[in-house]
Amino acid sequence: MAERDRRDFLIVGAGPAGLAAALEAARADVDTCVVDLRQCHDVSQRRLSKMYAAGAEVRLNTSAWGIWDRTVAICPSGGHAQRVTAEHVLMAPAARPRPIVFPG
Repeated sequence: MAERDRRDFLIVGAGPAGLAAALEAARADVDTCVVDLRQCHDVSQRRLSKMYAAGAEVRLNTSAWGIWDRTVAICPSGGHAQRVTAEHVLMAPAARPRPIVFPG
């Protein structure tokens, strides 16, 4: 892990909650970065455009695989691992409805 990045606010998860938090933080002029393993959830290009316009950085296809203190280890798909240290870290994993597998 050679590279180290510093941010005010790092959000792990680009679902609705993570992106809403990122957009509000970026609008408040907070140096914000969002990472998510997937390319995109059900997020419209319009919402991503608003985030970029507000100044947030979005790193899709990037996994977060460890957190120590305020440092998160991330790795872009096909890239090299790096560390991001942030004043604030928000864990916003996606939630999906799942069928109940037993009666009652």
